[in-house]
Amino acid sequence: MMVQPKLKTEINGPVTTIILNGPEVRNALDQEATDMLAAAFRVFDRRGGS
Repeated sequence: MMVQPKLKTEINGPVTTIILNGPEVRNALDQEATDMLAAAFRVFDRRGGS
């Protein structure tokens, strides 16, 4: 069985989309998902996102 990531990011030009991928827990944020979301925002910030 392949484990799906809790968070997916898609970058399309100036648009970054962050997708919560935990339908079995209704996208509830546990500590791991929260840490991954914070890391995604840090990457977005370093890219100069607005």
